[in-house]
Amino acid sequence: PQYKSAAITFDLVKDLNLEKDFIISGFKSGPDLWEFLSDCNILINTSIVEGVPNRFLESKILGNTIITFNVGRVDELIENGQSGIIIDDRDINLMVKSICQTIRGKNKEIRKNNLKNEYLDINKITFDKNIKNLLDQFI
Repeated sequence: PQYKSAAITFDLVKDLNLEKDFIISGFKSGPDLWEFLSDCNILINTSIVEGVPNRFLESKILGNTIITFNVGRVDELIENGQSGIIIDDRDINLMVKSICQTIRGKNKEIRKNNLKNEYLDINKITFDKNIKNLLDQFI
């Protein structure tokens, strides 16, 4: 079947019998977020708008592989192919391919890099650009 909306993600996961492999968490914060992220191996971000995505920093620190659309300033937090995978043009087919490759272990180096905190340069994060980006998206 064709799945065109994020609102039916639960149905897609169920139809593909992947309930044991995916957790669709909804909003989490504080200690619940850290506990949740520490149980994950991959953070998949399908947002089309981002400011400063702190969960990316938190996921990197925990060694998670991040797969995300190229939104906001994710390029300041993720070195594509080294500390995560950035998908241009909201290419859902490339997103699915990247997720499958990661599940199959083809992106092990990303996890290793993140566990060693390689490619984590907080000096690259420019809050003024992030604020401008948010304003441009919402105003």
